[in-house]
Amino acid sequence: MKRRITIAAVTAALLGSSQAFALEMRPVLSRAMATAAIEGCRMQAKREGWKVAITVVDDAGRLVAFERMDGAFTKATDISRLKAETAGMTPFSTIALRGYVYKNPDEPHGIQHVPGIVVFEGGEPIKTADGVQIGAIGVSGSSSANDGTCARAGLAAIDAELR
Repeated sequence: MKRRITIAAVTAALLGSSQAFALEMRPVLSRAMATAAIEGCRMQAKREGWKVAITVVDDAGRLVAFERMDGAFTKATDISRLKAETAGMTPFSTIALRGYVYKNPDEPHGIQHVPGIVVFEGGEPIKTADGVQIGAIGVSGSSSANDGTCARAGLAAIDAELR
Protein backbone atom coordinates (compact mmCIF):
# COMPACT_ATOMS: atom_id res chain seq x y z
CA MET A 1 0.00 0.00 0.00
CA LYS A 2 2.80 2.39 0.92
CA ARG A 3 4.45 1.72 -2.46
CA ARG A 4 1.22 2.56 -4.36
CA ILE A 5 0.92 5.87 -2.52
CA THR A 6 4.53 6.76 -3.33
CA ILE A 7 4.07 5.91 -7.01
CA ALA A 8 0.84 7.89 -7.11
CA ALA A 9 2.50 10.89 -5.47
CA VAL A 10 5.43 10.85 -7.88
CA THR A 11 3.12 10.47 -10.88
CA ALA A 12 0.95 13.36 -9.71
CA ALA A 13 4.00 15.55 -9.17
CA LEU A 14 5.33 14.77 -12.65
CA LEU A 15 1.99 15.36 -14.35
CA GLY A 16 1.50 18.60 -12.47
CA SER A 17 4.78 19.97 -13.72
CA SER A 18 4.99 20.82 -17.40
CA GLN A 19 8.74 21.10 -17.01
CA ALA A 20 8.98 17.38 -16.34
CA PHE A 21 8.10 16.67 -19.96
CA ALA A 22 10.01 19.53 -21.56
CA LEU A 23 12.88 18.27 -23.65
CA GLU A 24 15.74 20.45 -24.76
CA MET A 25 15.62 20.69 -28.52
CA ARG A 26 19.02 21.16 -30.08
CA PRO A 27 20.45 20.46 -33.51
CA VAL A 28 22.47 17.31 -34.05
CA LEU A 29 24.96 16.17 -36.65
CA SER A 30 23.23 13.50 -38.71
CA ARG A 31 24.98 10.62 -40.43
CA ALA A 32 23.82 12.09 -43.77
CA MET A 33 25.46 15.44 -42.99
CA ALA A 34 28.69 13.73 -41.90
CA THR A 35 28.74 11.68 -45.09
CA ALA A 36 28.13 14.80 -47.21
CA ALA A 37 30.98 16.61 -45.42
CA ILE A 38 33.31 13.70 -46.15
CA GLU A 39 32.22 13.70 -49.79
CA GLY A 40 32.91 17.45 -50.13
CA CYS A 41 36.33 17.02 -48.59
CA ARG A 42 37.12 13.95 -50.69
CA MET A 43 36.17 15.76 -53.91
CA GLN A 44 38.51 18.66 -53.01
CA ALA A 45 41.34 16.26 -52.20
CA LYS A 46 40.79 14.33 -55.41
CA ARG A 47 40.86 17.54 -57.52
CA GLU A 48 44.15 18.54 -55.91
CA GLY A 49 45.73 15.09 -55.94
CA TRP A 50 45.87 14.81 -52.15
CA LYS A 51 45.42 11.47 -50.41
CA VAL A 52 43.85 12.08 -47.03
CA ALA A 53 41.98 10.53 -44.13
CA ILE A 54 38.79 12.32 -43.06
CA THR A 55 37.09 11.94 -39.69
CA VAL A 56 33.77 13.48 -38.62
CA VAL A 57 32.76 13.44 -34.94
CA ASP A 58 29.76 14.72 -33.01
CA ASP A 59 29.93 17.44 -30.34
CA ALA A 60 31.17 14.91 -27.77
CA GLY A 61 34.01 13.74 -29.99
CA ARG A 62 32.34 10.43 -30.90
CA LEU A 63 32.91 9.04 -34.38
CA VAL A 64 30.07 9.64 -36.86
CA ALA A 65 31.84 8.95 -40.18
CA PHE A 66 35.31 8.19 -41.49
CA GLU A 67 37.10 7.64 -44.80
CA ARG A 68 40.73 6.95 -45.63
CA MET A 69 41.40 7.54 -49.31
CA ASP A 70 43.46 4.98 -51.21
CA GLY A 71 47.12 5.85 -50.83
CA ALA A 72 46.75 7.99 -47.69
CA PHE A 73 49.47 7.14 -45.20
CA THR A 74 48.33 4.94 -42.33
CA LYS A 75 48.99 7.37 -39.47
CA ALA A 76 46.75 9.95 -41.20
CA THR A 77 43.86 7.93 -39.78
CA ASP A 78 44.85 8.69 -36.19
CA ILE A 79 45.86 12.28 -36.89
CA SER A 80 42.56 13.11 -38.63
CA ARG A 81 40.69 11.66 -35.64
CA LEU A 82 42.75 13.76 -33.20
CA LYS A 83 42.14 16.90 -35.25
CA ALA A 84 38.39 16.21 -35.35
CA GLU A 85 38.24 15.47 -31.61
CA THR A 86 40.20 18.62 -30.76
CA ALA A 87 37.93 20.84 -32.86
CA GLY A 88 34.83 18.94 -31.72
CA MET A 89 35.46 19.34 -28.02
CA THR A 90 36.59 22.95 -28.13
CA PRO A 91 34.85 25.82 -29.92
CA PHE A 92 37.92 26.43 -32.09
CA SER A 93 39.57 25.14 -35.22
CA THR A 94 42.90 23.48 -34.60
CA ILE A 95 44.70 26.33 -36.39
CA ALA A 96 42.92 28.87 -34.14
CA LEU A 97 44.15 26.95 -31.11
CA ARG A 98 47.67 27.13 -32.52
CA GLY A 99 47.33 30.89 -32.84
CA TYR A 100 46.16 31.10 -29.24
CA VAL A 101 49.01 28.95 -27.97
CA TYR A 102 51.75 30.73 -29.90
CA LYS A 103 50.44 34.30 -29.87
CA ASN A 104 52.56 35.01 -26.84
CA PRO A 105 55.18 32.26 -26.43
CA ASP A 106 56.29 33.62 -23.04
CA GLU A 107 52.82 33.12 -21.56
CA PRO A 108 52.31 29.56 -20.30
CA HIS A 109 49.21 28.08 -21.93
CA GLY A 110 49.75 24.37 -21.61
CA ILE A 111 46.90 23.25 -23.88
CA GLN A 112 49.39 21.97 -26.43
CA HIS A 113 50.61 19.54 -23.77
CA VAL A 114 47.21 18.00 -23.04
CA PRO A 115 47.12 14.43 -24.42
CA GLY A 116 45.02 14.25 -27.58
CA ILE A 117 45.05 18.00 -28.30
CA VAL A 118 46.33 18.89 -31.77
CA VAL A 119 47.37 22.46 -32.63
CA PHE A 120 48.06 22.28 -36.34
CA GLU A 121 45.68 22.94 -39.21
CA GLY A 122 43.10 20.46 -40.42
CA GLY A 123 40.45 20.33 -37.68
CA GLU A 124 37.32 22.48 -38.05
CA PRO A 125 34.27 22.69 -35.76
CA ILE A 126 30.88 22.13 -37.39
CA LYS A 127 28.49 24.83 -36.19
CA THR A 128 24.97 25.82 -37.14
CA ALA A 129 24.24 29.33 -38.40
CA ASP A 130 23.21 30.14 -34.81
CA GLY A 131 26.66 29.14 -33.58
CA VAL A 132 25.64 25.85 -31.96
CA GLN A 133 28.49 23.37 -32.28
CA ILE A 134 27.26 19.97 -33.43
CA GLY A 135 30.55 18.28 -34.30
CA ALA A 136 33.81 18.63 -36.18
CA ILE A 137 35.76 17.42 -39.17
CA GLY A 138 39.42 16.48 -39.14
CA VAL A 139 41.65 15.88 -42.15
CA SER A 140 45.20 14.56 -42.40
CA GLY A 141 47.47 13.26 -45.13
CA SER A 142 48.74 16.34 -46.95
CA SER A 143 50.35 19.53 -45.64
CA SER A 144 48.52 21.07 -42.71
CA ALA A 145 47.42 23.99 -44.93
CA ASN A 146 46.01 21.55 -47.50
CA ASP A 147 44.33 19.57 -44.73
CA GLY A 148 42.66 22.78 -43.55
CA THR A 149 41.51 23.63 -47.07
CA CYS A 150 40.07 20.15 -47.41
CA ALA A 151 38.25 20.35 -44.06
CA ARG A 152 36.70 23.70 -45.02
CA ALA A 153 35.56 22.15 -48.34
CA GLY A 154 33.76 19.54 -46.23
CA LEU A 155 32.07 22.31 -44.25
CA ALA A 156 31.09 24.12 -47.45
CA ALA A 157 29.42 20.91 -48.68
CA ILE A 158 26.97 21.02 -45.75
CA ASP A 159 26.62 24.78 -45.40
CA ALA A 160 22.98 24.81 -46.56
CA GLU A 161 22.06 22.17 -43.98
CA LEU A 162 23.63 24.22 -41.18
CA ARG A 163 21.33 27.17 -41.80
